[in-house]
Amino acid sequence: MMLKLTIKDILRQKSFGAIAVISGVLLGLVYYFLTLSSVF
Repeated sequence: MMLKLTIKDILRQKSFGAIAVISGVLLGLVYYFLTLSSVF
């Protein structure tokens, strides 16, 4: 319940939500490239 409330609050704040999305995408790309480099 607490987690859902915080997520809703973040989504309400557009600037904070945008920063969270961008940081999440960057982290995902970094993790993707790290896994790719470890495979090859």
